[in-house]
Amino acid sequence: MIRIIDNIISNIIKYADVQKPVVIFIIRKKETVGFLFQNSVDASDFAIESTGIGLQSIDKLMGRMGGEYHSSFLKKLYDINLRKL
Repeated sequence: MIRIIDNIISNIIKYADVQKPVVIFIIRKKETVGFLFQNSVDASDFAIESTGIGLQSIDKLMGRMGGEYHSSFLKKLYDINLRKL
């Protein structure tokens, strides 16, 4: 989990809009626990620099731990959702 969080924080440092807040939620519902990271992105920098390798790594690591990973990018708002079932 430390590698995953480190990867996410690294991406936030690279791509987050410094003028907007970074929000981290801890989610707990019944038997599920997880994190939701949200930040605004400068879309031009993200599209040019990102290879997506880090996100693929997060997906594989979460799968190995019996968890799930989802991300979305809509209107310059980027979300990463990690859940352990």
